[in-house]
Formats: sequence, structure tokens, C-alpha cells
Amino acid sequence: MKSIALILSLTLVFPPVFSQTSELAKQHSQLTTQCKSIRGHAGRIVAETGEPTLNRDVALAHLGQIEKFREQMEQQLASSKKLLNAEQSKLVAAEYKSLGATCSAIEDFAAKLRKELEKKEPVQTSVRELAGKLRSEMSGANEVHERLKKKLGIS
Repeated sequence: MKSIALILSLTLVFPPVFSQTSELAKQHSQLTTQCKSIRGHAGRIVAETGEPTLNRDVALAHLGQIEKFREQMEQQLASSKKLLNAEQSKLVAAEYKSLGATCSAIEDFAAKLRKELEKKEPVQTSVRELAGKLRSEMSGANEVHERLKKKLGIS
């Protein structure tokens, strides 16, 4: 009977921690999806530049997805950061700063890529280079995000 009382009292004390961890895990799972989506669409643009003729419409469609997922990534970062307590915030401050910088870099590369793709005749090597930088930026961000999740105990 004492065991049941102890378990009940612990569940009354710790639900906020469990719910915070669950919500953080959900937020970071969505962030992982957004990072992978950006990297995937950038890779598809790179592949498109390997064709004899660049299909601008296809490349622009992938770029639109990159821009959409970058915006969602920024929102996800802000939402997940609000869930952290002071100790957690301090623990992962560098990772959040790095991921914020990634969002800025993605925005910059995407703007340059859009400018190139909107030219009458985009230079395929420029498109490939910019899309490659987007992909590379997201690969680095993925490593940072994995480190952040590990520090927070999120798998």
C-alpha cells in the first residue's frame, strides 16, 4: 500500500517534467523533419543541375519548399526554446544560437538561389553551388541538433 501511495505522490509531483520532456521531444522531432526536408530539397536542386537543361520550374518548386521549411524551422526553434527551464536553456544555449545562425544562412542562400533562378538563363553551376551550400549548411545543423537533443536527453 505504501508503494502505491509513493507512486501516486511521485506522479503528482513529476507530471510537468514528463509532459515537458514529451513536448520537447515532439518539437524536436518536427525540427528534425524540417532539417531533413530542407536538405532533401536542396539535394533535388543539385540533382536538377545535373540534367542537360535546368528545369527552372522544378528548381523553384523545391526552393519554395526550402523557404517554407526554413520558416517552420525558425518557429519550431522559438517554440521549443520556450519549453526549456533556466538550467536547460543554459545547457543548450550554444546549440540554439548555432541553429538560429543556420536559419539566417539558409535564408541568405535561398534568396541568392531565388535571384539566380529568376534570371532569364540561370547559370547551372551557380545554382548547383548555392544548393550545395544549402545542403551542407543543413548537414552541419543536423549535427548541432543531434548534440542539442543528446544534452536534453531526447532521443
